[in-house]
Amino acid sequence: MKPLSPTSVAGHALKSLGRRRLSIPGGINKFLYFSGKYLQPGKLNTFSF
Repeated sequence: MKPLSPTSVAGHALKSLGRRRLSIPGGINKFLYFSGKYLQPGKLNTFSF
């Protein structure tokens, strides 16, 4: 797993500006957000961070 470059993150943010309420770049980050929001219980999510 390599970190995302700032250029790609900024480009993604600028492309989705005004189109989406929430923008998460990167496949792994999207998966972690989705699993933390919908699949994990609140206490487990808090404990993992």
